[in-house]
Amino acid sequence: MSLIEVRTGDVIKKQFAFKWRSHPGVFTSLVTIQVMGILFSLMGTGAQFMGGEFFEVRSQIFSGDLIISFTIFWGFLTALLLTTRAYREDDFPFVSTRLTSHLSTVGFLLVVCGIAGLTAVLSENVLRAAVYTFVVQDGQLLPAHEMEASLFGAGMAAVILMVFLAAGAGYLFGVFLQWNRLFLLIIPVLMFGISYLMQRSGEDGLANYLFEVLFDEGNIVLFAVKALLVSITCFVGSFWIAGRLEVKRS
Repeated sequence: MSLIEVRTGDVIKKQFAFKWRSHPGVFTSLVTIQVMGILFSLMGTGAQFMGGEFFEVRSQIFSGDLIISFTIFWGFLTALLLTTRAYREDDFPFVSTRLTSHLSTVGFLLVVCGIAGLTAVLSENVLRAAVYTFVVQDGQLLPAHEMEASLFGAGMAAVILMVFLAAGAGYLFGVFLQWNRLFLLIIPVLMFGISYLMQRSGEDGLANYLFEVLFDEGNIVLFAVKALLVSITCFVGSFWIAGRLEVKRS
């Protein structure tokens, strides 16, 4: 019997620190995908043209929405990769349980998603500078609106929550794949089937429905509550499925 008491909190902290040091590729991929988002955004997201006999005005719209979309996809993919066997076996040197492993992974995802959301919003400034330097020549760069500090903070919080929500969905999807590879086919087919039935009944598709329920929310507090509830549900479901998977393998 060991005289050393192993505390769950200490184990989670050590596993978190280990993940932070051993996964530099997470941040490399984040920088890469956000740079890609900036480059694609330089092509513009829309254009308008007005003209008459003696004048013409052409305007091109640039937005950082694509950078945010790329970052959300990065959150989903990163969480999915952390469920693979190669990443899960990194915890073996520690005296731990599957619960501490999952909790340290969730903590790691929460921190990196916070960093990703922060850099995604700030990347809009990089996009603005790039547009002014490389795109705007004889024209003038006009901001669409001036955002107050409170709205800027709320927008940043919303982006962080969306990235973390995508990470929760990616983690759940990854655990499903570890359970059975057929879920790679079953889940997309199931989602497509539900969307098809909804459209047949005169409703919007599944993607539009989920967007309206989760993201089309003007109150940041309500949005945060919904995003956190869905994220927690995804992670709790992942823990339960992973536990069943361990029993099945044993």
